[in-house]
Amino acid sequence: MIASDPVAVQRFVDAATAGDAAEARRVVRLTLDRVGPIGVIERLLAPAQIHIGDQWLAAAVDSADEHRVSAAVDEALDHLEPSVDTGPGGPALSVSTGVGDWHATPARMALHRLRVVGWHARFVGVSFDATRLAQARELGVIDAVALSCVAAPQLLGVIRAIRVAHAAGLPVVVGGRAFSAEPTRARRVGADAGPDIASPPVVRDGSWLVARSWEARPPSADARLDAVMALDLGIVTRQLQDVLGDVPIATDDHLATVLLRPSVDAWASAVAVDEPGIVTEQFAWSRRYLEARGGSSAQVGSLAAGLRAVVPIDPDDVLRIAAS
Repeated sequence: MIASDPVAVQRFVDAATAGDAAEARRVVRLTLDRVGPIGVIERLLAPAQIHIGDQWLAAAVDSADEHRVSAAVDEALDHLEPSVDTGPGGPALSVSTGVGDWHATPARMALHRLRVVGWHARFVGVSFDATRLAQARELGVIDAVALSCVAAPQLLGVIRAIRVAHAAGLPVVVGGRAFSAEPTRARRVGADAGPDIASPPVVRDGSWLVARSWEARPPSADARLDAVMALDLGIVTRQLQDVLGDVPIATDDHLATVLLRPSVDAWASAVAVDEPGIVTEQFAWSRRYLEARGGSSAQVGSLAAGLRAVVPIDPDDVLRIAAS
């Protein structure tokens, strides 16, 4: 990855949070002139998105500031669209996210990188399910699917999307921060290729292929996964909220949205890919979020106890590590 440009990133973020769209565009234009469209993504837009997210977690900015920066990044990606060739003649790749994952911006960034290495890539919207597949096919032929995932608690949604694609006979490549942080996750979610897909696609017998380079999941792991996928995680979240009672993270609607469902998603993804550390990371994030806002990190202990009470599949193995 190209090193970020911290000065340009700060100027862009400052302009976006101040509502100075003209200055934000100027920073993008100057960076584009120096390093080209992929350089803009690697050196400016992606670091700006990460920076404002970190600032929001630390309560240094509010949600409105974060949304302004995200809007400025999306506008910049719109501007870059005509400048990155779609890779005509290459394999047709539909770019999306896992089921229930609404983070469109990282997927759109990945779209440009994939085009540069030869894919005829098209962003087909977020939350790749059977409906999204049908919509994508209306746009043209699909040879493969690419799924972006920025956070490990969303891995179960990636698995759901992979099953949709595989049922249609389509190979799947995965990428994003959730996979670059732990490359073996690509194998464990059942993908056909991981973040190293930055190399040109393979051609064999005149057809574009993505060859799986690892063994399939063991049957015992698939049984656990099937059990988790059969759950309605919305119901599990409501049960968790009931168990927590009058604990603020359950009674405050905003806190419940920010902390409860992501914790349930983290547990489900941890079980699905056999990685308890996903819950550990989510609880650490929750502690930082609460402490930055004057809340009690002890509420995370209550959250762990509540989750242990409501999840029905091997909760202790996952949560004993996470709560320690």
